[in-house]
Amino acid sequence: MTMAAISPNPREKREALEEVLQSTTFVRSDQLRNFLRYICEMEIAGKASELCEFRIGIEAFGRPADYSPIEDGIVRRRAVNLREKLHEVYATDLAGARIRIDLPKGRYVPRFVRVEPENAIAVVPTAIMPLEHAMQSAVPAHLNQPAPLSNRRPANVFWFTAGLIMGVLVCAAAFLVFRSASSAPQTVAASALTAAPAVPPPVIPAEPGVAYEAEARSNTLSGRTEASPCKWCSGGYRVRYIGSKPKNYLVVNDIVVSKNGNYEMVIYYVLEGSRNFFVSVNDGPAIEVPVKGSSWLETSRFSMTVALKTGSNHIKFSGNSYTPDLDRIVIR
Repeated sequence: MTMAAISPNPREKREALEEVLQSTTFVRSDQLRNFLRYICEMEIAGKASELCEFRIGIEAFGRPADYSPIEDGIVRRRAVNLREKLHEVYATDLAGARIRIDLPKGRYVPRFVRVEPENAIAVVPTAIMPLEHAMQSAVPAHLNQPAPLSNRRPANVFWFTAGLIMGVLVCAAAFLVFRSASSAPQTVAASALTAAPAVPPPVIPAEPGVAYEAEARSNTLSGRTEASPCKWCSGGYRVRYIGSKPKNYLVVNDIVVSKNGNYEMVIYYVLEGSRNFFVSVNDGPAIEVPVKGSSWLETSRFSMTVALKTGSNHIKFSGNSYTPDLDRIVIR
């Protein structure tokens, strides 16, 4: 049995759902977020057979118990929007996702599909084939017959251009797969922070203490954690996808204090609902820190006391499940 034939378990399904709900593609679409969460939770709970347009309209969109799906087609309309958004998120934010959510046309039961990374990598050899061979394999047999001399030049130009474009697309796809497959700890590269469109950071009121941005290049981002543009965050970025697996963590490095002692650490994060951080100082035991937030479109804060030593310190953020997105910490 291949990996692709193994159905994702409930934990993997919830992780895939949370990845989509936290993505920038979905963060502003409350109706689609509620719609997707409802149908996925029903599927995970083994209640997929109970999903129907009428029930979704009431429980996901807040329609009254006597509403008519014939007169009010919100579920059908939003299902179309949801399919488009899922296609978009897996082409952009979650291009490297190993488990994806699919909503088949004409149905309201989502499918959780495991994607084999080697299947995508397998297309790489076609990118390094001689161009003439790639062109020959792409051209239908009846078009490979000799053409009159007057017609050959336009056809050759067309197939050369088509082959060139195909090679570029395959190379780009292979690069994205390779980049997503890497899970070793790494520091934030400058290109990662400059690739996205420039986001002017908001004006943050001055406060006592020293601020350390989560996306700083000196920090360590491991596994799936990544810096992502954030208009409402202090540095214009936040770090996402912390937790869920041991390899997904963030270490804020080079926290310097003048003497040993207890310090207040203010954690600024982005969250809607309740989640936990696990916080470890200088490789000490991890402390579970429960926090709450009211919206993915604003920062929240939480204060705790940490013991720091004279000189340089580091603080690790991790989680058994996905944590809030981290904006910055302030030490004072």
